Amino acid sequence: MKIDHFINGENTSSPNNFFKHNPYNSEILHTVSSATTIDLVKAIQFGQKSYIEWKQISLTDRLAYLIQIQFQYINHKKEIIESESLDQGLPELFSEAANYNIGLNIINQQITEMQSQISNLDNNILYSPVGVIAVILSWNLSNRLFIERAIAAIMSGNTVIVKCSSMAPSTAVVWQKIFQKINLPKSVVQFIHGSDAPFKELLVTHPGIKGIVFTGTLKNGSDILKKTSLLSHNQFKKIQLSTGAKNPAIAISEPTLQLASEIFDSFVIGQGQLAWNSARLFILEKHANLWNDFLINYLDQLNLSEDFQSLSPWTPILKKNSIDTFNEIESLAKIDQAKLIFSNRILKLPENYLRPTFTKDMSNCSTLQQDQVLAPLYILSEVKYPFDIPKFSNVSYYGFGASLWSDVEKSDKIIQSLDVGQISLNKWFVYSNPQLKAVKQSAFGIQDYRIFGDFYSNAKKLS
Repeated sequence: MKIDHFINGENTSSPNNFFKHNPYNSEILHTVSSATTIDLVKAIQFGQKSYIEWKQISLTDRLAYLIQIQFQYINHKKEIIESESLDQGLPELFSEAANYNIGLNIINQQITEMQSQISNLDNNILYSPVGVIAVILSWNLSNRLFIERAIAAIMSGNTVIVKCSSMAPSTAVVWQKIFQKINLPKSVVQFIHGSDAPFKELLVTHPGIKGIVFTGTLKNGSDILKKTSLLSHNQFKKIQLSTGAKNPAIAISEPTLQLASEIFDSFVIGQGQLAWNSARLFILEKHANLWNDFLINYLDQLNLSEDFQSLSPWTPILKKNSIDTFNEIESLAKIDQAKLIFSNRILKLPENYLRPTFTKDMSNCSTLQQDQVLAPLYILSEVKYPFDIPKFSNVSYYGFGASLWSDVEKSDKIIQSLDVGQISLNKWFVYSNPQLKAVKQSAFGIQDYRIFGDFYSNAKKLS
């Protein structure tokens, strides 16, 4: 499929292309037209013009658009699930539950927020939009992120320019169709694809961009912060950076086969590349032998996922640097004489697959704790007492989320001590539906995803 830009409501093409490959067989899936800085300047100008009219649209009319979005989202369910699953190399059932369904829940919450604002207007607080907002999306579960960030932005009266990841271009394709179906005014949402350095720099430094929403790696997030900081004497922008993830999975409950499979899936689905993946498993010493048996059995039962309809959690690697990182850290673990737990059942792997590996008793494990290892290399840690877990987990530079399997009465002390932004009890937090807040280097800026909150809206208080 050929994917062009969507500027001012029209598809535009460029002689410069990059390719999105099928993660299962490396064939070219999409040919994506790469925008120039001139294309971006035009998109910003169109966004500014559209903003003048769009911000005047009544809340009731915006709500009507949102309800139409909900209707079309449901109508496009199959296409959204299949295209996102294939782009991202994720199981279809997982994508439906963690991407599509959560996205629908967010739309429903946004409808409720709009209805509440319309019916309970506080005359002492006046909300106004910010302007043109750049929404820069990571590849993993990008449909969900688009709804949470971009839909909230336009419902508050802003216009947006969306840069989807080159690894998930189908997000733009599907949402272009939805916006065309509902006749959303031109330039309220514009999709643009660009990969060169001048394009990326202009997207975050152009004075016409009043806010930046970013999800991605710590390096890219810190680069955005540096570039915008250099211009702060001329312009301040609202910034919302979501970056970094080293997420603990904590199992206090006595293991069962079903529980073990559920927890190990949180590591293996996505192969450690997802911001939602578990990276380190904490277990109690008294349950260690049983957990070890369950882990070996789980790894031995894995089969390669051959396509997105496969039920296997053993999915392909999307980034080559994940393979390089895996090899580097695995070599370090061997030098350190750490115990590596993996399956040798499938000896020869395709080049875009890595064997899920748990490392145990590695004295240099701080490398794994503190670096952003986006590869299927995980830590297994045994502790004698549950209250010891936070002090080992909190050494990470990141504080996104944690998944805790425990009886409720035994979990309070751990929950209070974990230095993360969100905790899910007795489930993998990718299936939770709170706003994705984080602490430490996993986030920076205003973490408020409400339509009428501190980021997408400016609040004026009358006293």
